[in-house]
Amino acid sequence: MRRDNKEDSASEASNILRIDELEINVPNYTVTLGTKALVFPKKEFETLVYLVRHRGRVISRDVLLNAVWGEGVFVVDRTVDVHIRKIREKLGQYAEMIETVKGVGYRFKA
Repeated sequence: MRRDNKEDSASEASNILRIDELEINVPNYTVTLGTKALVFPKKEFETLVYLVRHRGRVISRDVLLNAVWGEGVFVVDRTVDVHIRKIREKLGQYAEMIETVKGVGYRFKA
């Protein structure tokens, strides 16, 4: 049975997230900024991917905790703040794309 190339390319496109020079390859757990590979531990990577996939929407700490760490895991909401800080440090010029919405959570600017 022949597979439709359109379906394959659409699936690939949703797994590779691009914002200008920033590229996030979800299946390979890699992030590149221009030609430079950035190293993200698993939870930082998953937090970044969640924010980018929900661009423009404010995501609360609780939602991030449940989405990235899962329900039933005891992690304080300040854990999210620490991960966001580390992600921003690594993103350099793109750090400002992650906006803090005081008292609510975070938003990756559209």
